[in-house]
Amino acid sequence: MRRTGRVFIMFLLMAVCMAGMYWFHWYKNKGMAAEKTYPNAYIESVSGGSIRALQGGNTYQWKLAGKIEDKDTKVLADVVVRNEKVVKITKKPEKIVGKLLTWEEGAVTIQNYGKVSVSTGAALYVTQGDCVSQGKWSDLAVGMEPDGWVVAGEEICGAFVKKQAVSNIRVLLKGTQKEYGRSRIAVQGTKLYYTVQDGRIEPHKAGSKIFVEPAQVKKRLVLYGEGGNEWKIDGGSYGYQGTMEITNRNQKLYLVNELPLQNYLYGVVPGEMSASSSLEALKAQAVCARSYSLQQMAGKRMAEYGAHVDDTVAFQVYGTQPRSAATDRAVNETKDQVLMYKGKLAATYFYSTSCGVSSTMKEVWNAAKDVSYLSGEIQGEKKTTTDLSGEKAFAAFLKEGTELVDSHSPWYRWKTRISGKELMDTLYEKLCDRYEQEPSNVQIRNKEGKFFSGRPETLQEIQSISVIQRGRSGVVKCLEIVDKDQVIRVFSQYSVRAVMGNTSLQYERKDGSLAKGLTILPSGFFILEKENNSYVLTGGGYGHGVGMSQYGANCLAAKGKNASEILSYYFPGTQVVKEQNSDRQQ
Repeated sequence: MRRTGRVFIMFLLMAVCMAGMYWFHWYKNKGMAAEKTYPNAYIESVSGGSIRALQGGNTYQWKLAGKIEDKDTKVLADVVVRNEKVVKITKKPEKIVGKLLTWEEGAVTIQNYGKVSVSTGAALYVTQGDCVSQGKWSDLAVGMEPDGWVVAGEEICGAFVKKQAVSNIRVLLKGTQKEYGRSRIAVQGTKLYYTVQDGRIEPHKAGSKIFVEPAQVKKRLVLYGEGGNEWKIDGGSYGYQGTMEITNRNQKLYLVNELPLQNYLYGVVPGEMSASSSLEALKAQAVCARSYSLQQMAGKRMAEYGAHVDDTVAFQVYGTQPRSAATDRAVNETKDQVLMYKGKLAATYFYSTSCGVSSTMKEVWNAAKDVSYLSGEIQGEKKTTTDLSGEKAFAAFLKEGTELVDSHSPWYRWKTRISGKELMDTLYEKLCDRYEQEPSNVQIRNKEGKFFSGRPETLQEIQSISVIQRGRSGVVKCLEIVDKDQVIRVFSQYSVRAVMGNTSLQYERKDGSLAKGLTILPSGFFILEKENNSYVLTGGGYGHGVGMSQYGANCLAAKGKNASEILSYYFPGTQVVKEQNSDRQQ
């Protein structure tokens, strides 16, 4: 009996212990569940036993669980809240200052500090006078100079930036090279200039030339000159303004030109439109170029290189033509003017010449969505819409003689012939090149009849080439190449132009003149016909076909339209306004 009693007591004690452990863990977990950390919160005020903070786009007012000795505010901190009371505040007072040179996921490069890791949950706060609001970390743009980068544990955990735009644009100079990286750069300054590296400043006489190689650049070499200085690069004639910055990336040199946006436009407008064009057309071009530039300055497309744009047709042509009085006047008379749509910068795409119909972003670049002011329309005095996606409909459109805005351009209509031998000599290499550049745009058919992205095999015997899909504007969206043992499809107008074009092709234009030397087809608006062992391409226009036709803008100006009216024609529903730190998103 006594033994039975001892066993009972033992079980009872075990049950009590287990229940105690259960209630202990329940109470602990309840307390922990009510505890939450708010990382990188901005402390606005501490007073009267409470704290006010901004975090994650929300404003919080918490009570304090106890006294806080350090009542400093206007700083970042990790705030721990339990049961709606602040139990711990870990402030982060350390800051560094410097311009944002490059941006990538998980790291930034800061002037004078180099590459620094960014912590998960890093916060951006935007200041305007005494007001502070929450921004997005992705809002940071190359060239920004925050009031301070907040550092904790050798990582950037936050930044304070003023509510103002980046005033300077940073241009990665490629020039006529195939790649951005260079093995050597020759730089000449027209005035007294200086090189700066690791805090060491070295002067150079006006007109002197220096040759920079990777071994001479540890990480970054900056060049700046006296007032009125211009830079000549690799013996070129164009005089670049602003500063030059040379970085060494894997023993290749990358050259970035930083300068005020207005000065950049002096070098863009003459490269994009002939200086002999009508002033109002040049002014329309300047507004488009400024609007486009501001969008790129807020973006990340070239952030890994520490730039906003490059100097090629991939963005805007820059530094290829000398400045002129006419183009400078157009830039000056439109100073600060941008094109807006419903309070945001409009997408101001432009191209050389229309074939008579404009296209859309979806059709040309496979964009996720279109915008209403960039629609596919017949470019007449009064715009109309029609469906040109069928082969017969588009062929008939190319042959009809309706008078449209661009009708008198030599590039309004063009024709070229590609021999079977030329195709066999160039097509495979171009297909492989496009596959390397845009894998999804080159697809091959498998045994099940489905197409997938892949590198084509060497061509054996081309049996046919045909357009199998067009947009409503008539632009080619998909080209099919049937070889002896494979079927290949090329998607997007640019890839089609790149695959079918080569520098040996000769184009007969509308006015009977001949043109040669183009690396890609003039446009994606063409029909394809086989004649014996050759293919004849009959097309129209020059460029992608979205937005403003530069030739057409000049024609409208000649008819008395001013810059605003020209822009309204090509971007209906938009308005020309003075840019004042506007929201720079589409």
